[in-house]
Amino acid sequence: MIKDQTIYSYRLLYRFKWGGIGYLVQIILLIGLIAFLFHQFNLSLVDLIASVVILVVPFFHLVLYRVHGWIVQARIRMSWSSFLSSWWGASSITPVSLSFFRQAEMVTCLGSLLISLGLSAWLPLSYAVCLSAATFVSLLPRLVSVAISFRYPHKAHVKYEKTSIAFLLTDG
Repeated sequence: MIKDQTIYSYRLLYRFKWGGIGYLVQIILLIGLIAFLFHQFNLSLVDLIASVVILVVPFFHLVLYRVHGWIVQARIRMSWSSFLSSWWGASSITPVSLSFFRQAEMVTCLGSLLISLGLSAWLPLSYAVCLSAATFVSLLPRLVSVAISFRYPHKAHVKYEKTSIAFLLTDG
């Protein structure tokens, strides 16, 4: 047995899973917003196809989360399976503190919105609005999970899982 070994036991407070209904809401919102914007700006099918610029949004999430983790020297890791989750590659080796979770998620949310708004200066108005709308829609799982986190005590921890986020409390 190893001397001075610390073993933590976590109790699950809540598991937030962005499932099929969440994805369906995001798809409906995204398609609805794009259809509305293209109707408002009287754009053609070629312009609609060119609006795939919104596919860069998950890249914003990943880069901002990683940069924030690097700055605060958090033990985050890269997980290919987590790219399929609503958190676009966010993961950690061990559960992270609730304050780190909130900071990382808000840096990612605000940074993604600011990047999309910053890119708007070089894009036509219709694409800029489309990019900003897509950024907001893609942030919904993060914003909802941060809102849920305020229900739990500050000493709680968060574990990024493949398809969910677990809010945990240590027994000790």
